[in-house]
Amino acid sequence: MLSALGMARKSIMKVIALLPLIAAAQFCLGASDAAELLRGPWSEPIRGLRARLAVAPGEVRPDGRRWTPVFLEFENAAYGIKEIFYQTQNLRPQLLDGSGQPPPPITFGGSRPSLRDVWLVLPGHEATLKFRISIGGAALGTRDAGTAIGLDAGSADIWFVPDASDKEYWLSATFTAKPPRKHPDFWEGTLTLPAVRVPTKTKQ
Repeated sequence: MLSALGMARKSIMKVIALLPLIAAAQFCLGASDAAELLRGPWSEPIRGLRARLAVAPGEVRPDGRRWTPVFLEFENAAYGIKEIFYQTQNLRPQLLDGSGQPPPPITFGGSRPSLRDVWLVLPGHEATLKFRISIGGAALGTRDAGTAIGLDAGSADIWFVPDASDKEYWLSATFTAKPPRKHPDFWEGTLTLPAVRVPTKTKQ
């Protein structure tokens, strides 16, 4: 009895710990942004879990740049609880054009905030959780106007697509969960997130 009660309290504490993350996600995406959100296809479900990427057009800043908001969404595609040990270094994104090439490299500076390791809890069938994984800005080694994409992820890449570019770019990723210990509710595996088109000034 005490063991069951302890487990229940543990699950509740995980949900409570997750509330600031949920609030941050809601704050980053207002009602008007939600209507403009471009969602990629769901990944193939692995052990009852699937995920997808979503992006929204960034607002134009005084320097002519737009930082693209990027979101990661999980869905419990099975029955029963799913607990995901989320670590930013286990999210591996890539941005490629139609020929499979990334944008030209760009230098950048400044510190980047990072989401700490956290447990994500999906309590039942069709439960979803969406949160922002992009950064809000950085010092770039260019004065050009254009679209910038920077993610709080395993790579240190920040991509920049100048407005003069006529290329269209697609963002994809893989996510791997490696829980610190084994448990039937702890999800473990790798999801391949299909590509979603990144809106730019020339390609909306």
